[in-house]
Amino acid sequence: MIKDAKARILVVEDDAALLGGLLDVLVFNGYDARGVEDGGQGLSEGLEEQFDLIILDVMLPTLDGFSICGEIRKKKPGQGIIIITAKGAEDDIVTG
Repeated sequence: MIKDAKARILVVEDDAALLGGLLDVLVFNGYDARGVEDGGQGLSEGLEEQFDLIILDVMLPTLDGFSICGEIRKKKPGQGIIIITAKGAEDDIVTG
């Protein structure tokens, strides 16, 4: 019997507590979730590996989430991405 593959999710978030909480919830609900705290590493993993979804913070060390999103969209236009941020300015919302 072949088990259904778990959806793979990459979480790119530099707040360790938030990252841990997101990973706990995702794993508890049956997802194959992985987390990184650095924007550059998140971009590398997002481009080199296959994920069903990338959850992406905006304010990150090395590379911001908007830049990561743009680079991933160029090479993987169909990649599912959810942007999370504490920024609430209209310009940030439109950019996201």
